[in-house]
Amino acid sequence: MDNIMDCFNDDSSIDNKMSDMLDRMRGGIILCNFDLNTQSSIVIYSNCGWSEITGYTPEQLQSEKGGNPQALILEDDKKQSDEDYARQMAEGNTYELMYRIIHRSCGIRWVIDKGIVKSLPNNIMQNLSVVTEITKIKEQEEAMKLLAQQDQLTEVNNKATFNTLSKNILEKQNNSLHALLMLDIDDFKDVNDRYG
Repeated sequence: MDNIMDCFNDDSSIDNKMSDMLDRMRGGIILCNFDLNTQSSIVIYSNCGWSEITGYTPEQLQSEKGGNPQALILEDDKKQSDEDYARQMAEGNTYELMYRIIHRSCGIRWVIDKGIVKSLPNNIMQNLSVVTEITKIKEQEEAMKLLAQQDQLTEVNNKATFNTLSKNILEKQNNSLHALLMLDIDDFKDVNDRYG
């Protein structure tokens, strides 16, 4: 990925042929400079794919979010994303993160963000990210998870899920009192045999 960063000149421009090629790629590419002194970001380059995934042009990102793509990360995912980023940066200069973003007009989207960070003079960190949207994959995973955990007819947790949840509660609250309520419903076997 260093070679891609080297495609950008000192004046942070990119030639037209390279720009055309990057715009045709699936997924998003964004290059930002982060000033450690002012804690501010500026977008150097982003392709059309990045704007499609996020709903932001570089100008909109600059005016609405201070140029910081991390401002698009869903609040619930920020802590984990920051921890994963810090851990991976301690091991090298590349990272791979998965989190949700808030699209400018279309709600929440899941993405995988793979990137590289390069130190520049004057306390500037340059960050090149390749972002891939995985919303449909995550929705399919969630649907499969529900199928594995619930009865399809009643949408009640199945026996395996009940056992796991019960075990987790008992392990976390081992000094607490717990109760289990069991109901015997007359003739329910007939209903279960017919519909269950």
